Amino acid sequence: MNKHHRFQFYISLLLRHRILTVQHGEAIWRSIPCDVPYPPVTYSICLNGKIYYGAVQKSNCIVVCVDLTSESLFTKVLPLEFPLLSLTTKLTSFDGQPSFTNDAGFDLNHTGEFKLCLMDKVSLEWVVKGIHVTDWKQRVSTPFSFLGTIPSGELVFARDVLEGGRQVLLYYNRDNETLYRYEI
Repeated sequence: MNKHHRFQFYISLLLRHRILTVQHGEAIWRSIPCDVPYPPVTYSICLNGKIYYGAVQKSNCIVVCVDLTSESLFTKVLPLEFPLLSLTTKLTSFDGQPSFTNDAGFDLNHTGEFKLCLMDKVSLEWVVKGIHVTDWKQRVSTPFSFLGTIPSGELVFARDVLEGGRQVLLYYNRDNETLYRYEI
């Protein structure tokens, strides 16, 4: 296979999206149209019947959304100030909306601040939002990563390494600025 044919094969793989339906012992594959090639760079998350993941298209960072109800796929360009970085960008849920965080790019463990790129609930545009955890440095002495939010709106953080064979989680209530510690 020459270089030209390998490139065409690669592009055809990137453009191919299929859904498998299994019912009563029958399996049916259907294709979903996708007009632009892109390589994924983040893991995916499923929220409200939609699968989201980060990808790169040409020189733009994009979010890809597969709507499982309508079996359609669409892409949206992310803000330039929030690059998707392979291995360090995580896709999480923030107040029920998909959001990206860059573990390599935030200063949570030094200042208690980090940035999210999330979908605005009203405009459905992707925006960058700064988050500040009050007195983080005084309350937390070891590295943690942001995991997302729970339905009550509390921020959830996990210790980067196990502590005595246990996972340590922190829940931060933004309304009363309370930090709860859990060991599991």
